[in-house]
Amino acid sequence: MTSPDLNTLLELRGHVQIVHHVPGRIRLRIAPSFLSHLDRVARNRVTEELRSLRGIRGMRINPAAGSIIIEYAAGHITPGTWELMLKGDRDDAQRGLQALLEQALPARSRDAPFRELDTPSNKEPT
Repeated sequence: MTSPDLNTLLELRGHVQIVHHVPGRIRLRIAPSFLSHLDRVARNRVTEELRSLRGIRGMRINPAAGSIIIEYAAGHITPGTWELMLKGDRDDAQRGLQALLEQALPARSRDAPFRELDTPSNKEPT
Protein backbone atom coordinates (compact mmCIF):
# COMPACT_ATOMS: atom_id res chain seq x y z
CA MET A 1 0.00 0.00 0.00
CA THR A 2 1.39 3.40 -0.88
CA SER A 3 1.50 6.15 1.70
CA PRO A 4 -1.02 8.93 1.09
CA ASP A 5 0.08 12.49 0.46
CA LEU A 6 -0.60 14.34 3.73
CA ASN A 7 0.31 17.79 2.38
CA THR A 8 -3.30 19.01 2.34
CA LEU A 9 -3.68 18.25 6.06
CA LEU A 10 -0.32 19.84 6.81
CA GLU A 11 -1.30 22.93 4.80
CA LEU A 12 -4.60 23.18 6.69
CA ARG A 13 -2.80 23.29 10.06
CA GLY A 14 -2.08 27.00 10.07
CA HIS A 15 -5.65 27.88 9.19
CA VAL A 16 -7.68 26.04 11.82
CA GLN A 17 -8.18 26.32 15.54
CA ILE A 18 -9.81 23.97 18.00
CA VAL A 19 -13.15 25.41 19.13
CA HIS A 20 -14.61 22.37 20.88
CA HIS A 21 -13.09 19.07 21.90
CA VAL A 22 -14.47 16.14 23.83
CA PRO A 23 -12.86 12.71 23.66
CA GLY A 24 -13.87 11.18 20.35
CA ARG A 25 -15.03 14.40 18.65
CA ILE A 26 -13.26 17.62 17.74
CA ARG A 27 -14.61 20.73 16.00
CA LEU A 28 -12.17 22.98 14.18
CA ARG A 29 -12.84 26.51 12.95
CA ILE A 30 -11.41 27.29 9.52
CA ALA A 31 -9.95 30.77 9.08
CA PRO A 32 -12.13 32.85 6.71
CA SER A 33 -9.02 33.64 4.65
CA PHE A 34 -8.59 29.92 3.95
CA LEU A 35 -12.24 29.06 3.25
CA SER A 36 -11.99 30.22 -0.35
CA HIS A 37 -9.29 27.57 -0.91
CA LEU A 38 -11.57 24.79 0.35
CA ASP A 39 -13.37 24.13 -2.89
CA ARG A 40 -14.95 20.73 -3.47
CA VAL A 41 -11.66 19.21 -4.72
CA ALA A 42 -9.77 20.34 -1.61
CA ARG A 43 -12.57 19.05 0.65
CA ASN A 44 -12.32 15.67 -1.08
CA ARG A 45 -8.53 15.61 -0.51
CA VAL A 46 -8.97 16.47 3.17
CA THR A 47 -11.57 13.71 3.49
CA GLU A 48 -9.32 11.14 1.78
CA GLU A 49 -6.28 12.10 3.86
CA LEU A 50 -8.27 11.94 7.10
CA ARG A 51 -9.76 8.62 6.02
CA SER A 52 -6.24 7.21 5.67
CA LEU A 53 -5.38 7.97 9.31
CA ARG A 54 -5.89 5.20 11.85
CA GLY A 55 -8.54 6.09 14.40
CA ILE A 56 -10.53 8.59 12.31
CA ARG A 57 -14.13 7.39 12.21
CA GLY A 58 -15.92 10.18 10.37
CA MET A 59 -15.88 13.82 9.44
CA ARG A 60 -17.89 16.70 8.05
CA ILE A 61 -16.68 19.93 6.47
CA ASN A 62 -19.26 22.70 6.70
CA PRO A 63 -18.10 25.65 4.57
CA ALA A 64 -21.13 27.75 5.53
CA ALA A 65 -20.20 27.52 9.21
CA GLY A 66 -16.46 27.49 8.52
CA SER A 67 -15.93 24.32 10.50
CA ILE A 68 -14.68 20.76 10.34
CA ILE A 69 -16.04 18.13 12.73
CA ILE A 70 -14.02 14.96 13.15
CA GLU A 71 -15.07 11.85 15.05
CA TYR A 72 -12.19 9.65 16.14
CA ALA A 73 -11.21 6.75 18.39
CA ALA A 74 -10.50 8.55 21.66
CA GLY A 75 -8.37 5.68 22.94
CA HIS A 76 -6.13 5.93 19.89
CA ILE A 77 -5.72 9.66 19.25
CA THR A 78 -5.03 11.75 22.34
CA PRO A 79 -5.73 15.47 22.84
CA GLY A 80 -1.96 15.99 22.80
CA THR A 81 -1.78 14.39 19.37
CA TRP A 82 -4.34 16.89 18.06
CA GLU A 83 -2.38 19.78 19.57
CA LEU A 84 0.81 18.49 17.94
CA MET A 85 -0.81 17.97 14.55
CA LEU A 86 -2.54 21.36 14.53
CA LYS A 87 -0.16 23.66 16.41
CA GLY A 88 3.20 21.94 16.58
CA ASP A 89 6.24 22.24 14.37
CA ARG A 90 5.54 21.06 10.79
CA ASP A 91 8.10 18.25 10.98
CA ASP A 92 6.69 17.04 14.30
CA ALA A 93 3.16 17.23 12.90
CA GLN A 94 4.21 15.24 9.85
CA ARG A 95 5.79 12.58 12.07
CA GLY A 96 2.59 12.45 14.16
CA LEU A 97 0.44 11.99 11.06
CA GLN A 98 2.79 9.32 9.74
CA ALA A 99 2.61 7.50 13.08
CA LEU A 100 -1.20 7.48 12.84
CA LEU A 101 -0.89 5.93 9.39
CA GLU A 102 1.30 3.14 10.71
CA GLN A 103 -0.16 2.33 14.14
CA ALA A 104 -2.29 -0.71 14.68
CA LEU A 105 -5.75 -0.20 16.15
CA PRO A 106 -7.52 -2.33 18.72
CA ALA A 107 -10.00 -4.66 16.98
CA ARG A 108 -13.05 -2.65 18.12
CA SER A 109 -11.72 0.58 16.56
CA ARG A 110 -10.38 -1.13 13.45
CA ASP A 111 -13.79 -2.60 12.65
CA ALA A 112 -15.60 0.75 12.76
CA PRO A 113 -16.00 2.01 9.18
CA PHE A 114 -15.14 5.59 8.20
CA ARG A 115 -18.20 7.66 7.47
CA GLU A 116 -18.77 11.14 6.21
CA LEU A 117 -21.06 12.70 8.78
CA ASP A 118 -24.18 13.71 6.96
CA THR A 119 -26.27 16.78 7.65
CA PRO A 120 -28.33 18.96 5.34
CA SER A 121 -25.66 21.68 5.52
CA ASN A 122 -22.96 19.60 3.85
CA LYS A 123 -25.01 18.09 1.02
CA GLU A 124 -24.33 19.31 -2.48
CA PRO A 125 -27.36 20.85 -4.20
CA THR A 126 -28.91 18.55 -6.78
